[in-house]
Amino acid sequence: MTDEGKDALKKTEAFLKKHKITWPCGYGSQVTKDYKVSGWPTLFVIGADGKVAWNDYQQGDLTEAIEKALEAGGGEDEEGEEEK
Repeated sequence: MTDEGKDALKKTEAFLKKHKITWPCGYGSQVTKDYKVSGWPTLFVIGADGKVAWNDYQQGDLTEAIEKALEAGGGEDEEGEEEK
């Protein structure tokens, strides 16, 4: 994500291509400010409650953080029914 607007889209796309970044990326977001991102790349695991469950500033394993967040999860299943 980048907080740069649509006017920087060509520059952003060139950067992504140059660095062979193929995963989905967004622009025009406040997320970098909201989550106080100070460097790139930055990783966050967002829990079902919308709160940061883990970030790459913390010690620990990303896979474990994802599994823990999923276990704590809840939320809705594919049919939109609440999971128990």
